[in-house]
Amino acid sequence: MDEIKAPKRDAFTKQHVDGVAAILRDYPGARTEGFPSAVRDLRDRVGCRGEEPAINFVPDAFRLNEETCEIELFEVEVTHPVPTAKLADLGWYWSQWDAEDGHEWLPVLIQIDRFGTAHRRDLSIAYFELSLA
Repeated sequence: MDEIKAPKRDAFTKQHVDGVAAILRDYPGARTEGFPSAVRDLRDRVGCRGEEPAINFVPDAFRLNEETCEIELFEVEVTHPVPTAKLADLGWYWSQWDAEDGHEWLPVLIQIDRFGTAHRRDLSIAYFELSLA
């Protein structure tokens, strides 16, 4: 299991570290390290064509859910929600996927609020909605 390192222990950091620890506890297979290489390996495995776009985002934790073909990105939101620009970047990244095997891996953002409530958001829909705005 990944160890969570916090540079200091103020109230914000403690809530954030506790939130990430809860993700690792409640979502088997969730990890805090290795996101870019895990996504790169998945792209290779499913036969994505074309050049891989740069990943401009590293989540607090992530899980590749093989059962549901979902790439679950976890963000702990202690003080503020994920910015709209970051949602657009995430949605754009996954809009560039073109898998040869026909599997459509769905990008899902799971935002954990300061009360520990998980909110799921389909990033492909979020990207579509943001592109209309």
